[in-house]
Amino acid sequence: MIKLFFSICVILISIPLPSEGQQNVHVRREVYDLMAHQPEVLDAYARAVRVMQQRAPSDPTSWKYQANMHGRFPADAVPNGTSEEKLLWAQCQHGSYFFLAWHRMFIYYFERIVRAAASPLPNGVDFALPYWDYSDEHRRQLPLRFRMPADSSQNPLYVAERDPDMNNDAELDAEVVSNVAAFRVRGFSVAPSNPPLLCFGGEIAGPIHYRRPHGALESRPHDVIHGALGGENGWMGDPDTAGRDPIFWLHHANIDRLWEAWLRQGNNRHDPEDSKWLDTKFSFFDENKHQVTKTARDVLNIQSQLAYRYDEPTQPSGVAAPEPSAPEPSAKPVIAAKSIGGAIALKDEGNRVDLSVVSEQKLGVNPVAAPGAPQPEFVVHIGGLSVNKRPSSGVFGVYLNLPTDASPSEAQKYLAGIFSTFGFEAKHEHSVPGAPGDSPDQGGHLIPVTEAVKRLQAAGAWDGKHVTITVRPITGVKKADKKLTAGDCKIGEITLLVR
Repeated sequence: MIKLFFSICVILISIPLPSEGQQNVHVRREVYDLMAHQPEVLDAYARAVRVMQQRAPSDPTSWKYQANMHGRFPADAVPNGTSEEKLLWAQCQHGSYFFLAWHRMFIYYFERIVRAAASPLPNGVDFALPYWDYSDEHRRQLPLRFRMPADSSQNPLYVAERDPDMNNDAELDAEVVSNVAAFRVRGFSVAPSNPPLLCFGGEIAGPIHYRRPHGALESRPHDVIHGALGGENGWMGDPDTAGRDPIFWLHHANIDRLWEAWLRQGNNRHDPEDSKWLDTKFSFFDENKHQVTKTARDVLNIQSQLAYRYDEPTQPSGVAAPEPSAPEPSAKPVIAAKSIGGAIALKDEGNRVDLSVVSEQKLGVNPVAAPGAPQPEFVVHIGGLSVNKRPSSGVFGVYLNLPTDASPSEAQKYLAGIFSTFGFEAKHEHSVPGAPGDSPDQGGHLIPVTEAVKRLQAAGAWDGKHVTITVRPITGVKKADKKLTAGDCKIGEITLLVR
């Protein structure tokens, strides 16, 4: 008997303890599916939110503390003798190639904190952070569990600080939720250049809270979803307050999922391979209030390293991303047309800007080119975007060659892209000292417009010699009947790039 006991002990000792990546894999599921089939997971999330809200703001596992790690809520004063850096407040990475990796780490530890706060879970229920797939045309309303009952004392997932229409039954517009343009990007990052290159965030000298321009996936759908949900005064419209809205975390789980889906497309899509991106350390807190660090190298394989996966194994629903016939991502663009004059103050009724065409060649695509033959790629750069007062929706439409007398329905034919002012408030203007191309004046948004050029050219509305850009506020929300204001926003320049 004693011999058998020692034999069992030897066997148990020889079995390795599960590492962080060897634990049971938690499955992140779509919120609409959970509402229909496993509402207990959302009940657990709501219960955890309430528990975290009741914790002291100085507790790293509290709701306010976690939100402040993204951006500090203006009314939350830093305790005497303590710095934001020590608190790990206001640490989010925006406008660089650290954007996706930092937010993956951030919501991973948040998920662990929520799982612990929701315990004990009912038998058979495992908590993983849900995601919201707003690209699905049947899932564009704010999930019902987050807006009904419309009383934060009864429903911890409801906040009044959102766009009022979204808190009712309005839907996000198809243009706002689209990730088609981002999925066509093939290069994750590039060195700073002028003109800038379209990517998921440029290389940067080191971590910084905010930088410009925003990468393709960050611009849309990330930024525009923030703008549409936040509206004029809502929390989601400002990085300093966004983390206070429970829907923030589902939005970022979806952005994290889209990163995975982008990689699965292949065709030379891959994460950065430089040591700076791979090995830069970022600090967080776990569910036990212990400070922990992670690098991008630690989070590349979500299942083996972080013990979670998404229930959607293939390309997300509602996404169609055919491979474009375009130059390689490293091909440097040239300026084909640009605005002239000084800064452009955005107006409520919109701004129509004539661009001076500097290209010696006629701008356009070859309609009879063989399939797969290289074609020019067109990108609009909204440069020097600055915001002193947020617009009513936080979202602007960019139109190519829009006729001055076009009706609203006709205008849709000329809509080439959209951008958001999220993260471009004057208080967020930072640059990396000594890093080339990191001036805030260069920053803004890069909007792929190749498909719009093809469409207009086929309709006879693009002659390749005259280019106008119209920028005007849009709601980003269907059924929204409100006066749109442009706030106090300026654009330094508008350029049409081609490569």
